[in-house]
Amino acid sequence: METRAKSPYHHGKSGGVRYASLASAPWRIYSDMDITTIAEIGSPSLLPTSRLQSVATNVRYLTPAVEAEFSLLETLPAEFCLRELVSLDPEDEEDLLGFVQRYGVITSPWFGSYRKFLGSEKIKDKLPSRKSSEDEELSAAFLKSWIDILEEAQAPFDALDGFRGALRDAAWQSDAIRIVLACEGKSAAFTVSRNEAVMSLALLRESVALIAALDVAEGDPRRAVVAMLRMGVRPNAIVGGHRWGEWCDMTAHEILELPSRERKEIVGDILLALRSAKSVGNVFLYLSAMAFETGGVVHGGMRTFLGEWSYKLGPEHGGAKEHVSKRHAETLFGMCEAGAYPEGCLGSAVALQLLAILESDAQWRKCLHQGCERAFKQYRRNDGTAASSRRRQSAFCSQECQQRHKRRAHAAAMRDLDERVDSHAVFLHGRSESELKEWVKNAVAELNVKGEYLAVSDKKMYRNSGFDLEFEPKRPLLGKSDEARALKRLIEAVRDI
Repeated sequence: METRAKSPYHHGKSGGVRYASLASAPWRIYSDMDITTIAEIGSPSLLPTSRLQSVATNVRYLTPAVEAEFSLLETLPAEFCLRELVSLDPEDEEDLLGFVQRYGVITSPWFGSYRKFLGSEKIKDKLPSRKSSEDEELSAAFLKSWIDILEEAQAPFDALDGFRGALRDAAWQSDAIRIVLACEGKSAAFTVSRNEAVMSLALLRESVALIAALDVAEGDPRRAVVAMLRMGVRPNAIVGGHRWGEWCDMTAHEILELPSRERKEIVGDILLALRSAKSVGNVFLYLSAMAFETGGVVHGGMRTFLGEWSYKLGPEHGGAKEHVSKRHAETLFGMCEAGAYPEGCLGSAVALQLLAILESDAQWRKCLHQGCERAFKQYRRNDGTAASSRRRQSAFCSQECQQRHKRRAHAAAMRDLDERVDSHAVFLHGRSESELKEWVKNAVAELNVKGEYLAVSDKKMYRNSGFDLEFEPKRPLLGKSDEARALKRLIEAVRDI
């Protein structure tokens, strides 16, 4: 067994197994997935419990068009879970629709939701034989659906009711919509309530951010909370959606912008909320269930992973450790293995991608591009693929950030050059064109070795040269065309004096 150095948590590796080799089976995406509304999914007399009245009227749900064509998505862009996913606002309907149309829908890994979403269970065949009225038929179907969900909700592992209770109701809502549509003779496959889609995405987004942040911070709890906030994610769903303090009304960016003392107090409050809600253990189980959502990914190495990973949110707190026990992991493994479906899903692909990132030997780095500064391990090309090993030490998280940084630096360097030209024109009046050309050449050379304009590799070489005045960067920011433009500007400025 290998363990991570300088880390208070660890996970085991079995027989050299690399989780990066595991991948979800391809999954369906519908580019025309849309949100619609159903007026009522059951009158109060039909509901298995009265508290569901609030989620039984004017229900919004996601569904593809009738006879819609689908495509299969096989892979995700590199570090998708740390980029597109954490950048998403699931509550924004425009963001939500754009996301599900491009990458697919995520449903709860519990309650049999995904199999019903795929339409693998024909709901009409499950309905009781018609009795005296359609209401009685619907009532019996709703009740059976709720009982099935409640039974699955009692899985014997440590998970507070928190988000599982809300997700359970959202899953029942999805099932009830499918039952109503089936009774009306409409297609119920690939239909899910907006609540379930939003909650599942929100939980997955926060779960990925928390586990990745713990890895970035090497298990240090306070640093992990700050790392999570820097990803633009503030805990909400993973702490049960309760109000834990004033910080619940603030965005991650607003918290980070606070004065140091106030920020430290809020970080402490968030940490207390995570501990109180047992968020790390719940999040681990949620991600594990997502990873096993489909068939074809169950592997001996994953069983070892489930049994031996132990995340602790910092040192022991109040004499209790937060972790996932072997017994709980095995229970989860059996439950997910039994429910696996041969077609892939986005949730499984995301969870497995996160496993691959955690298992990577690459070091976490911070993107050099101002305005990004995300934690990353892989350099991503514009086509979404990961770059070769020679880019493992890149200072930028992606080709896009590298290009943006270069454009910004080039624009700043040109402004700097123009200011030099304008301010020195009066002193260069009367000089020959060759002398003006030499002056511009020297000005460009000076700017090309200025710290903020040096490429990362050149900066290191320049420093190693002892800041040699004759140093010539291999990747100069300003080139011959910039030099020619500056010379033209200088000649015109001198002529106008």
